[in-house]
Amino acid sequence: IVFSYGITHGRIFIVSKPKVTDKNKMDAINQNLLQLMEQDKVYRDVELSLNKLSNKLGTKAYVLSNVINRYHGTSFTEFINSYR
Repeated sequence: IVFSYGITHGRIFIVSKPKVTDKNKMDAINQNLLQLMEQDKVYRDVELSLNKLSNKLGTKAYVLSNVINRYHGTSFTEFINSYR
């Protein structure tokens, strides 16, 4: 789990966000992502967003972003534009 903290109105708060570590899950998301890109050509959707694509994949946006960063070494926007 990744922790971050901040101070609001004199109070310290901690926010935790699960870190994607399950390689099998990430592999599966990446394979499904590639299928959507190559076979379904979702990149043609001019309104495609990280949230919209993550919903199609049945995962959270931050998980998809993490997969794109790790597997493709790029951002979501750059990844999509590489197919256009």
